[in-house]
Amino acid sequence: MEIREIKESEMSKALDLTWKTFLEFEAPDYTEEGVKEFKKNIDNKEWISDR
Repeated sequence: MEIREIKESEMSKALDLTWKTFLEFEAPDYTEEGVKEFKKNIDNKEWISDR
């Protein structure tokens, strides 16, 4: 296993995987509003770049 900082060129694929994983394992426990808020945050380029 390699742990490293994500490259900018990998961000789109990483966020797609994050979204798919969230939908499968976490979203069922969230309200519709919570799911929308999560998606809004991972789609927010400024919020992501601050992480």
